[in-house]
Amino acid sequence: MPLIDAHCHVSPLWFEPVETLLFQMERNGVEKAVLTQILGQFDNSYQRDCVRAHPHRFVSIGAVNAAEEGAADQVATLAAEGMAGLRLRPDARSPGDDPLAIWRAAASSGLVISCGGASEQLLAPEFAELVDTFPDMPIVVEHLGGWTRPDCDRSAETWNGILGLARFPNIAIKIPALG
Repeated sequence: MPLIDAHCHVSPLWFEPVETLLFQMERNGVEKAVLTQILGQFDNSYQRDCVRAHPHRFVSIGAVNAAEEGAADQVATLAAEGMAGLRLRPDARSPGDDPLAIWRAAASSGLVISCGGASEQLLAPEFAELVDTFPDMPIVVEHLGGWTRPDCDRSAETWNGILGLARFPNIAIKIPALG
């Protein structure tokens, strides 16, 4: 069975360059990796270039600033350039008349959403409504539903809420590093 790392960060300025990741992948028998944009970073050109240079090794989960005018148009452009998914926070909303424009753009482009944030955001009724609005769009909840974040209360109620996300057929949850 091939090993795939579902959440990697690369950057020439932050984290490590792609060459270091490729070395680590070779050394550890990892066949492919998902390059996940760093939160708050919206220049996806480095990831795009990495995917173009190594199309059989990488796919890209990019990011746009959902609060900016024109972000939904950016999503369509990035998808046309080969971006496989979009990283959004659960409370990401677009300006203007359609607060879900960014989510609609991702859905119409056939993108997977990589969604990270605090557990309380992921367990909020607004997130459940959002997931119900896009039942055919795959949403991958990052970092065990926020359980590993320092702002998580780690209560039984929160844990059961995270497990309760399984009620949505379009949600998957990433298990973070176990080290």
